[in-house]
Amino acid sequence: MDLAGRNVKAKQLAALQRMLSLSQQERAGGEWGEQWKVLIYDRHGRDIISPLLDVSQLRKCGVTLHMFLDSEREPIPDVPAVYFCKPTPENVKRIAQDCSKKLYASVHLNFISKLERRLMEELARELIASDAVGSIAKVYDQFLDFVCLEPTLFSLNFAASYAAYNNPGLADAAIEQCMRRIADGLFSVFATLGALPIIRAPQEEGAPAMVAQQLHERLQQSLAQDKFFDRGSVVTTRPLLIILDRAVDFSTPLQHTCTYQALVDDVLDYKMNRVVITDADTGTKKPYDLEVEQDQFWRKFGPRLLPEAVDENHDEMNRIREKEKVIRAKTGQKQAEDVAAVATQAGAAAEDHATQDLLATVESLPQLLERKGKLEAHTRVMRAAMNVIEARELHKFYEAEHAEPPKMEELSRLFGPDSKGTLQDKLRLLTVLSLQATEATSAAVAEFEDVLTKTHASEPVELERGLQALKHIRQTQSLQQGPALSDPSTAAPGSGGVSRSGGLTSWVQSKTAGFIGQVQSFLSKSQSNYVTRVVDNLCEMRPGTEDETFVSLDARRKDQTPLSRDPTQRSKAPYRDVYVFMIGGGCYAEYQALQEYSAGSTERQISYGCTELVTPEGLLKELGAIGGGM
Repeated sequence: MDLAGRNVKAKQLAALQRMLSLSQQERAGGEWGEQWKVLIYDRHGRDIISPLLDVSQLRKCGVTLHMFLDSEREPIPDVPAVYFCKPTPENVKRIAQDCSKKLYASVHLNFISKLERRLMEELARELIASDAVGSIAKVYDQFLDFVCLEPTLFSLNFAASYAAYNNPGLADAAIEQCMRRIADGLFSVFATLGALPIIRAPQEEGAPAMVAQQLHERLQQSLAQDKFFDRGSVVTTRPLLIILDRAVDFSTPLQHTCTYQALVDDVLDYKMNRVVITDADTGTKKPYDLEVEQDQFWRKFGPRLLPEAVDENHDEMNRIREKEKVIRAKTGQKQAEDVAAVATQAGAAAEDHATQDLLATVESLPQLLERKGKLEAHTRVMRAAMNVIEARELHKFYEAEHAEPPKMEELSRLFGPDSKGTLQDKLRLLTVLSLQATEATSAAVAEFEDVLTKTHASEPVELERGLQALKHIRQTQSLQQGPALSDPSTAAPGSGGVSRSGGLTSWVQSKTAGFIGQVQSFLSKSQSNYVTRVVDNLCEMRPGTEDETFVSLDARRKDQTPLSRDPTQRSKAPYRDVYVFMIGGGCYAEYQALQEYSAGSTERQISYGCTELVTPEGLLKELGAIGGGM
């Protein structure tokens, strides 16, 4: 695949643009939407669209109005409507009601996933009964049942996905339905890419093996029907899909982290590429969009240490101020924003060299102001994150989780009543220590648990839920065989120079005394978490590793036995495109570790997907809900 073909976000965006153009071809001038239309979606459809198209981009696609399917809507009988929603009984019933009321000139139905025959027949009966069949222009199965947040990051947006197949009270049919939903989501990803993957998954009976087999069967059916995938694809261009289970590594998503993006996700209100900052004085909330495609700073420094990002933010802001001074000096204006008037006056007389130089300077002004605005937004986001870090001593928890050997005196303080950490912070630390525990430290971990129980006796509900989560993790780990833990010394990726003084940087240093040097020493260790090690073993086909124990499924091989481990049935061609998918919830620390590993190869691109992106506290809450009944 070429670069565009390797970008799942670009592929999904192109599919949405075709849908909104009523499936017409893009015009030569690059403008979409030859007629005005309204967009009707459910909340899942909204979540798919929002990271890809903002209001101005929707307007370019001809969308004048976008509304929820379940909202009360006035008739607009002279424009067509594009529907984008899940094929559920409730949505089908509402669509039929809209058609019976003749709200729009025509209706273009686009279902996010496959419309089952039963629902199709139900829709047909409703439309016939209300004499509204003629209002339906077209019906499509879009197979876009996933959310793309970055070019190499996607999610199925499946809330509470770990509990959906691990709750001890679940019937087999419910677990099977959960696995089918995940397999359908993965099928949507590769149908959108138009690429037939080779699937690798653990051999043991469990969620990855079930999803792998169901996805394999879906791919075979699609291949037999000549849908989505080219039969003549060259094997060397085909992607590798690695399916894993959250239960193999609880440590990585629960550890405290130190990189900018992961910290924003951990301590702030960050969802769907948007962070909401609450003003401590007024209580007002301000949203900031953080998009890697539009924000160069976020793209480069999101995966880096927060102090390093603060340092660069300070330096870049100083460089912009210097450029503003140059512009003011050349134009005689006090503010860079006032230069536009000067540019208009000089435009008609751009003959001499000085005037041309002035115009060249002015032409860079919009980009300069845009960069300045984004850096100011990052300054506010960083301050909000650092306020939380200071209030909860999160840098101390990070150090304690990665210290070798464990510093018992510091651990006792962090679990004690004088610690600034919340109960959730202490539960996360206790969980990480429990996963790392050896015979020499297990007694100390038990003592820390007793101290935690006494210290937070006034929070019985949250404490009990956290201890139940720890119980579930311990039971799950005791049932596993082979290496299943993230290396406790592994930090989230990112390295670089120590922050220097000045502005917010010096403030950060004063609030995290000793933190930066400690983090640099942790990050200098060339160790990786469990998922990265598995990816490396499979991509490099290392003997005696998962490459020999994981099943390999190839939909093109009709002679392949189900869930085969036969090495003769595995491709030995190098993989340029690797998709790692985590069932049960993923996290930014894991994603960043894979991106850092991928950066070491100029030929290989690694994309990361998961059933949902979970925060550490969200995962603990989910585990606590099921911990008592295992």
